[in-house]
Amino acid sequence: MFGDPMSNPKEWGTKTINDINIKIVDCPHSTPKYVNSNSNYPCIRTSEIKNGEIEWKSMKYLDKENHLERISRLEPLENDLIFGREGVVGEIALIPENTHISLGQRVMLFRVNKKMIIPLFYHALIKSNGIQQKIKRKAIGATVKRINIKDVKLIEVPIPPINLQNQFAEKIGLIEQQKKLAKQELQESEDLFNCLLQQAFKGEL
Repeated sequence: MFGDPMSNPKEWGTKTINDINIKIVDCPHSTPKYVNSNSNYPCIRTSEIKNGEIEWKSMKYLDKENHLERISRLEPLENDLIFGREGVVGEIALIPENTHISLGQRVMLFRVNKKMIIPLFYHALIKSNGIQQKIKRKAIGATVKRINIKDVKLIEVPIPPINLQNQFAEKIGLIEQQKKLAKQELQESEDLFNCLLQQAFKGEL
């Protein structure tokens, strides 16, 4: 639909990451003060960004006071994007609705200009092999890879017309609905299987 983002065979116009975001914010350069239980204030680190999604099982949490401190420069909102710039360089995830998330260490936040690029397409674009190659080329460090903020901002990406981006988003939305339904059906099957196991061991079958 769009061609390889590296070679850009369809000759879409290009912009830098700095150009297509209205806000780019680095994480606070301090260690978060985590609480010992789940709260309403998740604090995302690079370890919680896997394969383009947020991994909630390993999430750590803050109290309200520390959450407000960490979002003082910019409060992350739905459809903002979290980008890993150290360790798992280049991993990216969309912030879902109804969350009060803050930035842990080694991550950045992108807020795109939606008149130029829609968040769902931007998310897929950064995940693409072509853009990941560009990111990896700018990564530095022998043992722990990292990328400087100024280098992230200078990465160029192709920008197809908004109508094509919207067509792409509609197709992805349908796939996500199917995935959600499949996960739900799998969970129901596992629950039924576990129920049958319990009945079998109790001699109720």
